[in-house]
Amino acid sequence: FTESWVRYLETIGSAPALEYRQRLSSAATELDYRPLASLTLSAGISQDAAATDEAGGRPPLGRRDGVGWRAGGTWVLAEQGLRVHASASQRKRFPALRELYSGALNRFEPNPDLRPETAHSAEVGAGLIRARFDVQAVVFRQRIDDAVVRITRPDSRFERINRDRFTSTGVEFTAGTMLGRAALRGDV
Repeated sequence: FTESWVRYLETIGSAPALEYRQRLSSAATELDYRPLASLTLSAGISQDAAATDEAGGRPPLGRRDGVGWRAGGTWVLAEQGLRVHASASQRKRFPALRELYSGALNRFEPNPDLRPETAHSAEVGAGLIRARFDVQAVVFRQRIDDAVVRITRPDSRFERINRDRFTSTGVEFTAGTMLGRAALRGDV
């Protein structure tokens, strides 16, 4: 369980300071199960929440929450130095106070109607570990629904809004070796 409290005071020019307060919390649990010595399965669930109690004189948002989850598996052949893993997950990210309300010296139009982003992620990877080196490759895909983006309004001010979706797909390679007493690592 984690909880954080954010208090933000904004002063623009000689205007009175505006106070903002937000509470972010998350409660989560995960279970690992080993049906075989070489196979570990895991599953988890979380409850995430954000509550905006003070909004610089604007109506506070109250509480918003969402459920997250994760499922995955890892297969290890220790004698061969081979490791294969896969996982999928979903999590919420709640807009920060500056995204919701910040006037940023009158360059941004505040938007208290921002919805939380939802990230859907999946990855599959394999790695090989030897005495003098290790290599790993991971293929991933992420989709973010209701993504928070910055737009330019007709009055030349900026505003953060929700867009339908952003997706990213990629491959990550990592490797390492020992050169004498020095370790060399790299990733692409």
